Amino acid sequence: MLSRIIQALMILFCFVLGGTAEIPQSFQKKILAKAPEVDENKDGKVSVDEIRKIYPTLPARIQQALSRQIPELGQQDTTNQVVATSEVSSVKSFRRPAGEPLVGRKKGYNCLFMGHSYFSHIIKNVQQHATNLGLNHHEQFDVFHGGANGAPGNLWKSPKSDVADAKSLLKTGDVELLALTAHEVASEFEDYKRWLDLALKHNPNTIVVIQAPWPKKEKKTLEQYTADAQLAQKMVYSIIDKLRKEYSGTKIMGVPQGQWMVDLWNLYEDKKLPELTQFVANKKPAPNALFRDNMGHGGELAEKEGVFLWLNVLYGVDLNQYKCATKTKYDLKALSQKICNNDPYTNFPD
Repeated sequence: MLSRIIQALMILFCFVLGGTAEIPQSFQKKILAKAPEVDENKDGKVSVDEIRKIYPTLPARIQQALSRQIPELGQQDTTNQVVATSEVSSVKSFRRPAGEPLVGRKKGYNCLFMGHSYFSHIIKNVQQHATNLGLNHHEQFDVFHGGANGAPGNLWKSPKSDVADAKSLLKTGDVELLALTAHEVASEFEDYKRWLDLALKHNPNTIVVIQAPWPKKEKKTLEQYTADAQLAQKMVYSIIDKLRKEYSGTKIMGVPQGQWMVDLWNLYEDKKLPELTQFVANKKPAPNALFRDNMGHGGELAEKEGVFLWLNVLYGVDLNQYKCATKTKYDLKALSQKICNNDPYTNFPD
């Protein structure tokens, strides 16, 4: 499959696109004829977003050629591929050795976050909030691989340098908290077990957090989307149950991110989020839209304020008391607190 995609994408840089972010219709047809699987949402078109998702898996020479023709791909690669912010991009070792979990709960953890865009675009915001909360020990290394490449099983097999760095960090024993997410593929019990075995071998006190991400939106109704989110959460939590049984002394928690997006969609439908003037923006950034694209990437509100769940799960932050400006009059911090209060998997185990 990858070879077909590479052959198809060669079509793009055999012509001069003039740095445009739009792919000419004639080139789209040629790409689809060669590799129809590129069109993931099956709309008969090839978008830059669809190429962006497979971009990290392509050979370096293909990446370089594509980024010359579509500059925003190259920009994404240099700013978002490995980590979410320049503040943590140079982390190859943590400033301090691992300590006791309860100390980290109060002062901040050495964190390793690994996942796809429905995960990484949210947790990149943790660092700033940790600073605001005075969690001076918090430090994070973020690994971002798009789509299925961000699933734990595919990350484990990835030859990329950021994953090698992540494994090296785990081997130092200084990672205090490991966070992963899930995908439709490569997210079985054994995929998580490999990461836990490595982490716990070098630091038996490692805390583990697994996100239940929101599903793809595509052409789903709210009812269908809700059902998919609940199914994904059930799958993740069943794996957490098995992991807790296998690693009985390990603190393992979940983040119900899918429930967050379901609740936002309901609020949007009920016109309780007037700040959101669009349902789908079909562009980036998307400050005033619930979804950035039809595939289901969240708009800025969903991603930036979706971090509130993480603050409660990681550090037990009482979001009803947390002083932090938000984008909406509706109290989304209170919503996040309610979601966590109603979900036992978010609780820090005794």
